[in-house]
Amino acid sequence: MPCQNNGTCMDLVNGYNCTCLNGFTGDNCQTALDEFNGVICEKNGACVNETNFYHYECISSFSGDKCQTSKYIRLFSY
Repeated sequence: MPCQNNGTCMDLVNGYNCTCLNGFTGDNCQTALDEFNGVICEKNGACVNETNFYHYECISSFSGDKCQTSKYIRLFSY
């Protein structure tokens, strides 16, 4: 079957049509969508594209769903 990534193939006269699962596109469902297109990763975090979602991988000194929280407490203010 020509449909990729578990897409559903419909046999047509002189051709076929693929119905893609969420997260995929293209004539044969061959292209994974980029869910974080335009999303800014904060504090040098890495945006990781998954099927149908994305997540952040934070450097060791930050945490939070978008790496926005410092793990260190500021003891002094100037």
